[in-house]
Amino acid sequence: ASFGLNELGNLTDLQESGTEVKITHPGTGEPLGIVMQVAGPDSKRQKAATALIVAERAELRLRKITAGRLEEEANRIAAASIISWSGVRENGEEISYSPSVALGLLMRYPFIREQVTSYSGDRANFLKK
Repeated sequence: ASFGLNELGNLTDLQESGTEVKITHPGTGEPLGIVMQVAGPDSKRQKAATALIVAERAELRLRKITAGRLEEEANRIAAASIISWSGVRENGEEISYSPSVALGLLMRYPFIREQVTSYSGDRANFLKK
């Protein structure tokens, strides 16, 4: 039986609404009670963040990209992909979601960025199971 690509036509729509990423402890793998709603790689959010970074690189005429810059760009793309969250607490306080707060959180806790990026980068996670 042949497969019609049109059957994947709603994949971008599914990526816009996002999928849940349950953040786990980097050492034990235990759930931390943090759930992030994350948009996929074909979503407008991620594409816009990536386009902005490419434009900045062109404007700055960057020939060499430092490791620090790559990490900062990865944080910005990951933060842009986060739609909302629940269960994020620091120093006993519930942290409300906003794009700038998300960026700060990912900079302070790189393991969260790694989990968000890894999960949201896999289109299979946006297909109905």
